[in-house]
Amino acid sequence: MRFASGSIRAAQRSLVAGGRRSYHPAVLPSLISTASPEFKAKAESMESLVAELEANLAKVREGGGSKAAERMRSKGKKLPRERLALLLDPHTPFLELSPLAAHEVYREHVPAAGIITGIGRISGRECVVVVNDATVKGGSYYPLTWNPEEPRCPIKRM
Repeated sequence: MRFASGSIRAAQRSLVAGGRRSYHPAVLPSLISTASPEFKAKAESMESLVAELEANLAKVREGGGSKAAERMRSKGKKLPRERLALLLDPHTPFLELSPLAAHEVYREHVPAAGIITGIGRISGRECVVVVNDATVKGGSYYPLTWNPEEPRCPIKRM
């Protein structure tokens, strides 16, 4: 079946409005009343949990703290997240996989179990990335940093 080139362009314009995909919120009907006291109480509870999560993630992004960061900088080294930013393609997303690993497991604060893991784009290809964070206890591994019983990610060409 052949389509006229004009109809294909019209279909493309309807899918992509102004260079962006169009968004259709609330396509399913809902019986939830956002004005009910129960909804408001649950929304407030969720907001406090989200604020706590954001505070924990901000603490993890600091790594081993300002003292450890200054020690690395004084040696002429870049911080782990700076190295990661240089490794990844500019303006591409990075999906961090385990920022709260070892959270509140040990007596001392061990942000992300001492490593930054995630999926990012390097030279146009999506890659699994593991960055050792030397600001956390000098880069030493904890039992939760790496589980030797789990198989490593297989290398595949796709």
